[in-house]
Amino acid sequence: MFRCLKARGGLVGDTLGTYNSGRLPRDQRDWDVWRALFSGANMCWYWSTFCSHRGDLSLEDGMSGYTCDALRDIKRGPASLLLRAKRENDGLLILSSKRSAALEGLRSEFAIPIEARKSLMTMLENAGFQYDFLFSFELEKGGLAQSGVKTLVLTAAQILSPGEAKAVRAFVEKGGTVIADYRPAVCAENGDLLAKGVLDDVFG
Repeated sequence: MFRCLKARGGLVGDTLGTYNSGRLPRDQRDWDVWRALFSGANMCWYWSTFCSHRGDLSLEDGMSGYTCDALRDIKRGPASLLLRAKRENDGLLILSSKRSAALEGLRSEFAIPIEARKSLMTMLENAGFQYDFLFSFELEKGGLAQSGVKTLVLTAAQILSPGEAKAVRAFVEKGGTVIADYRPAVCAENGDLLAKGVLDDVFG
């Protein structure tokens, strides 16, 4: 979600680290740092549950050492260009529903593997599409209508508030396209399963 948070200013970054004495090869450490940069991060935090320094206080290569090497490479040039670049949007918004995420943790029958969301983003990017995220409170306050996008993706959005559902329905009525991947809007805000999904009439 770096891509949409970055536009609002401030420091936005990723956490990189390892448990115990786990050491990763250079290519993995490089990938972690570059992935964060291309996702829109402008900083990284490194953490470890195990000392990442040698006895002489030099950095362990497979822990923070390779990470620092990658950060130095980025700061020599690419970062100054990429951090100021504006990411294109191909008219796509993905709804980030925290209510639905909480439901998955409370009721196992509604659990959606996190890989499902990652797969959706990977699929869009591999197809050459760029997107942004829309948060539930933004949807309720008219953010979808104001965004000018053509398509909204509901990924595992099993809970939609009445305000969210109203905004989605209005978006469709005005010619927008809504794509849902799994049981959209089938639960009330308290997590109870509804007899009928609030967007069943939209999806048919």
